Amino acid sequence: MVDPPAPTLSHIDRAVAWFARLGARRPLRVLLCTLLVIALSVATASRLEFRQDFIELLPSESVGARLLRRAMARMGGGSATMFVVVDSPDAEANRRIIDALEPQLRALPPTLVRTVEHGPEEIRRFFWERRWLYADVGDLEEISCELQRARRRAQPGFVDLDDEPCSELRSDHGRAPAESTTTAAPAPTDPEPANVSAAARPFHHFRAQLRQRTREVDQYPTGYFRNPDGTLYAIVMRSPASGTGDRTGDQLMARATQIIRDVHPERFHPRAQVGLGGDIPNAIAERDALKEEAIKTSGVAVLLILGAIVVFFRSFSALAHIGLAMLTGVGLAFSVAFFAFGYLNASTAFLGSIIAGNGINYGIIYLARYRDRRALGDSVEAALVDAAVVSRRGTQLAALAAAFAYGTLMLTSFRGFSQFGLIGGVGMIFCWCATMIVVPATVTAVEALRAKLLPRRAARVA
Repeated sequence: MVDPPAPTLSHIDRAVAWFARLGARRPLRVLLCTLLVIALSVATASRLEFRQDFIELLPSESVGARLLRRAMARMGGGSATMFVVVDSPDAEANRRIIDALEPQLRALPPTLVRTVEHGPEEIRRFFWERRWLYADVGDLEEISCELQRARRRAQPGFVDLDDEPCSELRSDHGRAPAESTTTAAPAPTDPEPANVSAAARPFHHFRAQLRQRTREVDQYPTGYFRNPDGTLYAIVMRSPASGTGDRTGDQLMARATQIIRDVHPERFHPRAQVGLGGDIPNAIAERDALKEEAIKTSGVAVLLILGAIVVFFRSFSALAHIGLAMLTGVGLAFSVAFFAFGYLNASTAFLGSIIAGNGINYGIIYLARYRDRRALGDSVEAALVDAAVVSRRGTQLAALAAAFAYGTLMLTSFRGFSQFGLIGGVGMIFCWCATMIVVPATVTAVEALRAKLLPRRAARVA
């Protein structure tokens, strides 16, 4: 009886069989190359910047994103704020700390700081120069009436026949308080000079009334941002940073923190404390918290995955076989992300656990087939070659299907999805390739180590 001819292997099958033999014959070289790839990929991926800015998720060509970027470019960047808050029971000490900090904060480069204010001088000056734009209609009518009468009084032969005062000619005169759109003007507290003429008296009254209203609404009469008892003082800094945890915000916060240390607030008062608040510190704290959650989530996912592998194979050595291949694929995927984008956004930060969860499937199938062949008496190399060729047919299709499924997200203009699709797609391909290359080497190394340590149990399945 003639044996049937051996099936002809495809080019891909011959390739995976070659890698299986390479891992079986040169396991240390393959493992050293694998560790080098992991080290380089981890070093590259660790340079990824994390951006939680929602702008990074918007379509790059959307109208809204273009308008927002155009507005930010016109303003010279974002408009984030950071507060330097001084706290101590001594108001005078707080003021001196503010005076010591402000010049050094103003000396920061314009790429970090746009304005530094210890009080509302700029705002107060802006509104005072444009104060008539904020006057009530009735006040403007009364002032206009007084100006017209003053001009007539200045003419020769003028005889004053007006009986009604200008205050009664206002359009809101006589209106009920609930119907009036204006508030009653407070009586001026400034004393009237004795030498004021009758014609100038109404205008002096207006000026005094304006100063009185200003004092009533001015929350910072001392010229400093402070609370009423002076235990809290603040400096307001406006930066071109976006206020979403970007690099500019990190640099500004680091420089401001160093300036605070150099000033030594404790030399002004032993209980003096200086802290930072506002958009920039809050965004940095939120970003760091999100990054920490991403690391914790990925770590827990990997531990659960590896635990499931140990339970299924009842062997801790399976962690080396599958875990090393999975780590290689995940590291290479994020290295591609670094060269393609240079950063991770809020949607791709948690992608590591997803790639790991899907990427272990190929190693599980490969290792299960290897154990079956070893149980039937095959040698290590023969079992690895058979496992590579047989598992290739299903796992390759699964990896390509998963990669294409992720890849469809790249067709969207929403960058949060498109970046997710690229990283996830290449991650599936890298995990499959790493399985075919790394698993044979780890299996051979573990089998050789077990044969040396336990000669009588050399035939035990890895």
